[in-house]
Amino acid sequence: MAHFRAVIQGNRGEASRLGTKRSGVYARLQTWGHDLILSMRHRENGDDWVSIEIVRHDGAGFAEEVLDVNLTTGKAYARKATVAA
Repeated sequence: MAHFRAVIQGNRGEASRLGTKRSGVYARLQTWGHDLILSMRHRENGDDWVSIEIVRHDGAGFAEEVLDVNLTTGKAYARKATVAA
């Protein structure tokens, strides 16, 4: 049974995907220079979490997790981001 739903919209309309508590849901939004990755998951204690990560496309393999959010409690835990322009 679906626990998560992801919806995106672009020039060809809207699309959605479902994720279970076990599979979670993953999204990658891309520009020419960076990716923004969102990963939602359900933990055994019953809380839902989202992690936000930035990936830079300069060949250096840079990936930085910038934020974890407990969606159940509403608390956010920032990470140190070092993405350069």
